[in-house]
Amino acid sequence: MKQITVKNVPTIKMYEKKYTSLKGVDFSTDPAKVDDYHSPWAPNLMPDSGGYPEKRPGYRTLHTYSGQINGIHLFREQILVHAGEKIYLHGETPGELIADINNGHSTSFYYGGKLYILTGAEYLAYDGVSLSPVIGFVPTTQINMTPSSGAGTIFEDINCLTPKRTNSFKVPSGGATVFTLDAKGLDADPVTALVSGTTKAEGTDFTVDRTNGTVTFNSSIPDSGGVDSVQITFSKTISGLSERINKCTIFAWYGAGNDSRVFFSGNPDYPNMDFKSGLYDPSYFPNDGWTRIGSDVSAIMGYIKR
Repeated sequence: MKQITVKNVPTIKMYEKKYTSLKGVDFSTDPAKVDDYHSPWAPNLMPDSGGYPEKRPGYRTLHTYSGQINGIHLFREQILVHAGEKIYLHGETPGELIADINNGHSTSFYYGGKLYILTGAEYLAYDGVSLSPVIGFVPTTQINMTPSSGAGTIFEDINCLTPKRTNSFKVPSGGATVFTLDAKGLDADPVTALVSGTTKAEGTDFTVDRTNGTVTFNSSIPDSGGVDSVQITFSKTISGLSERINKCTIFAWYGAGNDSRVFFSGNPDYPNMDFKSGLYDPSYFPNDGWTRIGSDVSAIMGYIKR
């Protein structure tokens, strides 16, 4: 084999430098510009909130969960862990709070004494004891309604989080027995009514024609004297409405001078839309409270306050 001869190979020159009077680390300066009295890197030290070095804490395993950790959420002194398809109340022996939920990244916020969690498929609320889907605010969709026709004044929009709504009626002179609601094809859920503040029950005090959306009382309701005296609450499910909110993954609080509404986005079915809550109420997302931002090929990725 042919040999290659390399001539004039320079010798490696060794340099030595001694560091004395070390005064810790300097995290505030470019590493190349740190003076000889400090170190730019120390794996066992980290800066505190004021930039001063402190010993890096170690770690220990508290619990090994059966699924991937999708989120850790704080509620006062409690810790909730979203692992796999379950959420646990963390402790020496974690307790299962809910199962069969979305196995994906979750986020949360605290408001009004409750912790609200978005899983990407569910919108949950925790009160310190139980974790369950958010119970939506029941809006009064119309007021001053005429029993015979159902005509009235639009008051609040339907809530995406619940199929329930309330109609409020003003009874004319001569009274009324049949009350026409603002929807037809009602759900099978029980219909409830208040007449001058007194609760009336379906099957006992009135009957319901769900197909045509009417309520017939056993006895005529008297003239209300120009004010609403009858409130009827019923359910009317609109397909896909609740999924608009339940499939959201990001949120932000905004408001003029304070945080009065929460905004949701991140729904893969509506990538460039966000949805605003009612005033000071994260359980109310009105059907008309959405905004389309830009093109539907450009998803909303997050919110920034300015």
